[in-house]
Amino acid sequence: MKKGAGFTLIEILIALSISSFVMVLIVQNLRQTFKFISEGQKIIMVDRSVVLFLNQLERDFSSAFIPRLPKKEGEEAKKKPEEKKLERTELFFIAKASEEMTTMWFKEKRKMLESLNFVTTYPLQGYGKQKVRRVRVLYELVLNKGLSEGDRQSYDLWRKETTMLDNVDFKEPESMTRQKGKEFIWSYLVAQNVKEFSCEFIAEIEEEEPREKKQEKKKKVLKSFSWGESEETQNLLPDFMRYHLVFWDGAKGREYPFDGILPTFSEMKKEKEEEPHSAHPSKPGAPKPATAPATVPTPGPHSVPQQAGASR
Repeated sequence: MKKGAGFTLIEILIALSISSFVMVLIVQNLRQTFKFISEGQKIIMVDRSVVLFLNQLERDFSSAFIPRLPKKEGEEAKKKPEEKKLERTELFFIAKASEEMTTMWFKEKRKMLESLNFVTTYPLQGYGKQKVRRVRVLYELVLNKGLSEGDRQSYDLWRKETTMLDNVDFKEPESMTRQKGKEFIWSYLVAQNVKEFSCEFIAEIEEEEPREKKQEKKKKVLKSFSWGESEETQNLLPDFMRYHLVFWDGAKGREYPFDGILPTFSEMKKEKEEEPHSAHPSKPGAPKPATAPATVPTPGPHSVPQQAGASR
């Protein structure tokens, strides 16, 4: 009798070991692939939040300006020199930094932002409006206790908007009968899972010098995390804002830092007290050279009104 063909025990064990090794490799590759997909989804979600927030912040900050409100006749003349300090309702760019909350950025200690308050010409409630609208905007960093875990604190970034330019503290009106919504405050959650957010404001100003010296005025650079409340920076629009922003992922296990600089495009116009003297004085009896009439650019839907014959 012929024996039936088959596999020996050793052959079966060798086949099982090879197939097990191949299965382990496949499972590891699948796990690694799923991990990469999960990390990619987290990065996409964080990037989406950052892009939406920075896009809105750039639009608001780049169109920030210091408005010129009409004053009553003789109001400034009645004030004494020591009383000419601006009131809080007359401040149009205020940034507050926390003295307790700090962060490190390239071995540099930076103060975290508490609130950023300024006037801009980019309102979210301006759809369908062809005229320029001025609104006051407030960016406020608020601790989210529900998403915070021990030392891993998470913040929410809120954006508030009102058409009342003198409502510096963004107080809700006591009465519910508002004047056609003018006193209403709109609030939006623009960013969540924020770990750190600090802003440094930079401006270049000219130093005052005696008139006797025939030298050019020296320029100095102001840098500060707080802006607008000191006498040196009151109603002075910064030229740039350097920000440092860090986001958490959903599980608070990884950080995503973002850094950049945002400029302001609106120019502060100041009237000249003295007319510039001509480089070549004209002869007696000679006709005066014609000067081009000052023109005022037509403001667009999101432009800042400017005055003619003024310079920064």
